Amino acid sequence: MVGVADNTLPETGGPSPKGQATIAGIQLAFEGVNFVLNLVNDHIQKKKVSEALDQIRPTIARDRAQNRRLGILLLFYITRSSREAYPVVPGSTIGSGCTGLMG
Repeated sequence: MVGVADNTLPETGGPSPKGQATIAGIQLAFEGVNFVLNLVNDHIQKKKVSEALDQIRPTIARDRAQNRRLGILLLFYITRSSREAYPVVPGSTIGSGCTGLMG
């Protein structure tokens, strides 16, 4: 006979269902807050883009009137107030916009 048999009972515990439900509830609450904050940020950024676009709209209309077969390329330069991982965060400023004709 080689070795000794392991007669200990296996562990049957683990994370408690109540603890998992609590953590899931907290995560869901944070995701809800994040969703609401993203909606607010989207509204703010849309307003900023609209204001910047209103400034160059006459130029776009003039260029389109000269040659209707060409498309318009819009470039917006965004300045971030912090070094976040996301390109557009609250506090970002939309700087100058420029247009170009595309054939």
